[in-house]
Amino acid sequence: MNVPFFNNFKRPFLFAHRGLSAKAPENTMRAFKLAWESGIPGIELDIRLTADEEVVVFHDNDLTRITGKEGIIEQMDLEEVRKLDAGEGERIPLLREVFEAAPDNAYFDIEMKVDARNGREMALALSKIIAEYELEESCIVSSFYPSGLREIKIAAPTVATAFIYSERLVKEHPIQHFFARTASATTFLKPEWPVMEASLKHLRALITWTVNDPEKARELIKLGAVGIISDDPTPLLEDAKEAP
Repeated sequence: MNVPFFNNFKRPFLFAHRGLSAKAPENTMRAFKLAWESGIPGIELDIRLTADEEVVVFHDNDLTRITGKEGIIEQMDLEEVRKLDAGEGERIPLLREVFEAAPDNAYFDIEMKVDARNGREMALALSKIIAEYELEESCIVSSFYPSGLREIKIAAPTVATAFIYSERLVKEHPIQHFFARTASATTFLKPEWPVMEASLKHLRALITWTVNDPEKARELIKLGAVGIISDDPTPLLEDAKEAP
């Protein structure tokens, strides 16, 4: 499928899920650098906005699973967040730090962890950082929430977007899912891999997650996926070809 973005990168697009999280603590600088050192150009990561509106890389709604501490990033200042251990002595990074460390051939799938309360603030902060590092053509901004995608389209209209959905969302909220997928009008659809095949009838390019079986990933690429998100995509490196 022709993709109007990422035209200078090899296909299929390979994203290390929260960095090379199979071998390093997720969403940490160690995980990101290990992915690049292993030859993986793409990084999938999650961002949140601190109380003082700094963009940091972290997945969960609360801190407990990753840091062993109670708390919510959105209610903490950056100074507090930076004191936390994100695993094996790693710190929760700023998005700016990730961009500064990235090689020239890197590209990103940035999932915004937002809701109706902070979507605009997040979009504005994210768009400024992307523009600051001139990465408009190297980033996809993705979300489960159409409201967040709408805000990033306003703030950064040239940046590619992706609507994320899962098997559970399709089953439990079919009307909401259908409306969100059609109304979001994103560059990419980003389905969880078990529902990818059902998404092929849509014209948008598909990036699917999280595929940790290399043979399953190759099967999905043959079906039409232009990108694969995996905890360890290194077995797929030889499958990547020069962009047409």
